[in-house]
Amino acid sequence: MSEPQEEAQPPQAETQVELSDELIRSVDHALQEGDAARAAELALQLHVADQADLLEQLGREERTELIAEIKPQLDPELLTHLDDDVRAEVIDLLGREQAGAAIAQLDTDDAIDVLGDLDQAEQIALLQTLPLPERDDEGYTPKPAPAREAFEE
Repeated sequence: MSEPQEEAQPPQAETQVELSDELIRSVDHALQEGDAARAAELALQLHVADQADLLEQLGREERTELIAEIKPQLDPELLTHLDDDVRAEVIDLLGREQAGAAIAQLDTDDAIDVLGDLDQAEQIALLQTLPLPERDDEGYTPKPAPAREAFEE
């Protein structure tokens, strides 16, 4: 009997590339030519840290166009890699609902870092978009009881 063959692994859907001056020029050129879809395709091949670097190197108008195009596929971690000024701009471009949803997906320490760089009014506005834990009529949030087995030894 022959041994069962391992199933072939599918190729990776997205191959990450490194940010280079040539790639930055290609993205910028695509945006200048009105081909935001091509610019997004190039940008989304990058690791999120490189996407952040790319956004920081683009002009405001180009950054606005690129964010509008990649918005549906935006990785929330991108926010953690942006400079403060660019992050605030990207949060504005995303809108409160999507920015709040992105922040909710971050690790707690990263979410605190992102929120901490915003002014208090913006922090409150974003926090108000986050889902609240379920509560009963008295405001109590029930927690599951510990398993009985944990007490029986």
